Amino acid sequence: DRSIRRALRRTDSSRPVIAHTGVLPSPPVVEDAATHLRFGWYGGRADDLTEFLRRSPRAGGFVAAFGAHSVPDIDPELLGLDPTRWPRPDWSRLTGDPDSELEVLLGLFPPDEYPDLATWADATRSHQAEVLRIQIEAMRRRKYQPCGGFALDRLLDAEPCISGSLLDHDRQPKPAHAAVTTACATTIVVADPLPRRLRQGATLLTDVAVVHDGREDLGLTRIDAHLDIAGETLTWAWKGDVGADSSVHVGRIEWPTGNAQGGIELALVLSAGGVTAANRYASTVAGV
Repeated sequence: DRSIRRALRRTDSSRPVIAHTGVLPSPPVVEDAATHLRFGWYGGRADDLTEFLRRSPRAGGFVAAFGAHSVPDIDPELLGLDPTRWPRPDWSRLTGDPDSELEVLLGLFPPDEYPDLATWADATRSHQAEVLRIQIEAMRRRKYQPCGGFALDRLLDAEPCISGSLLDHDRQPKPAHAAVTTACATTIVVADPLPRRLRQGATLLTDVAVVHDGREDLGLTRIDAHLDIAGETLTWAWKGDVGADSSVHVGRIEWPTGNAQGGIELALVLSAGGVTAANRYASTVAGV
């Protein structure tokens, strides 16, 4: 609401205020919006956010909502669910809560594809953690270009429910809590997310970057990358200075998969004086 924005600016001109949220930037003032980018929840994959921000960088100016919902690791009876009736429990307790977005969750995680309620619920928590980790990394890499920050759906729940929270109603952390904590560390080393599956003979391609939010220069920094593929470990290394409050492109990893099949893991390690950071990404090469 523009009238509320004007009132806030008159009261305290030091505070940045926007008039719209949940919309994409548009004329006449493209900076006057905070977006809701729900890749990996309402549609698409979590890593689609990376390409979207490349094509529409202004949409990342401030992201007011992103991520996915998950089922808390609590007694299912608190959610009105009976594990013995899986895969068709009584969903009525949850359908009455519009914030749970149960239809979206069931579309992403069809109950018939999971052997029991516990496995299904665990899959939702793992998905939430991975979505938040990948997307926070993507936004932080674009700091000030023009990404200025983001907001999470909610930190914790007030009662047992399905939501985008990081802590359940008993303040017990979901896996997403650790994922967000790590992704928001002062210094991180990141890469473009690997595709979930690579076709045999395809070329693996990813760019590596360092994000440092510290007020002091990180100084001379070394990045080591180890790619485990087909029982072989390939290594890359880079050195260079990383300044204060910066996002630095380090280098590119490009490697043909050849006849390899099976799992791939990329491990990144950063070292700079007393500062260390690490990260991992995984994929699978499938036969033709």
